[in-house]
Amino acid sequence: LEAVVSRNKIHARRTAASAGDKKYFRRGATTVDEEWHSLIPEASRVRVQRLFNLRWKDLHMDELLDAHPFLRRYLPTPKRAGDIRRVVIAGLGFHCRRIYIPRLQLRRVKLALVVDLDSQRESVEAFLRGHGVEAERYLWVPTSDRCKPTLSGEIAAALAAADADGLIVSSDPLAHEPYLRW
Repeated sequence: LEAVVSRNKIHARRTAASAGDKKYFRRGATTVDEEWHSLIPEASRVRVQRLFNLRWKDLHMDELLDAHPFLRRYLPTPKRAGDIRRVVIAGLGFHCRRIYIPRLQLRRVKLALVVDLDSQRESVEAFLRGHGVEAERYLWVPTSDRCKPTLSGEIAAALAAADADGLIVSSDPLAHEPYLRW
């Protein structure tokens, strides 16, 4: 068991990789966007995505989702996902920073609006600045309003004016309802 584990550690795999395969290993302090785009041209990425979508349909994979929920992570990106260029993010916590922001960078999606708690202002701005991401507009919700059942007039108006293709609700689960009702 120890021999198998040691052979499969990333250092061992890098050491044993051929020169041609080394380009697929992360190179350290590069962003996902830089590395992915340097490895695979956009035309190729689009072709692979279309092929995957067709194959998913041909195999009737949607019918297996109820019996095998883990397959949801492999769902093909909807055709419209390529059209998503601007999103609104409500709540920029740990999950959003770890999952959504890198994916949005990868797809070169712009942040039309970021809504978060006023108490998180410095943290949110520092994170986005550190990752080279700039939102067109920020709205800061008073911490006392974090779990109100409705959106303030200012937030509702900003959401309507954002002209966004998507909304990511990544706030505290207790604060999801007003954004979903909007």
